[in-house]
Amino acid sequence: MFCIDIYYTNDILVAEVIEMDNSKNIAISFRVNEQDKRQAALIYEALGLNLSTAFSMFLKRTIAVGGVPFDVTNPDLQYTETAALKQQLAAIRNGQLPTTDDEA
Repeated sequence: MFCIDIYYTNDILVAEVIEMDNSKNIAISFRVNEQDKRQAALIYEALGLNLSTAFSMFLKRTIAVGGVPFDVTNPDLQYTETAALKQQLAAIRNGQLPTTDDEA
């Protein structure tokens, strides 16, 4: 069981992951926009959570799904571009080098 302590200092959001038996402490530091931090804190507060719990949930879900627990997408990327990229990646994985129209 873990406890996560999150606090904000000098423009750095610090998350400290602590095992309940206190034998190991891990500090995680990363920069985050102060306004984003405040907005997220308000959202989680409305849900009855704090940032420590939300961060812990994110980590647990990341572990459970074996990756980022939500879709990472670019809404500006056109579907046809996405399909073409997927085809090119599949070709590369099969040992084929993609060609351009100029090479044909």
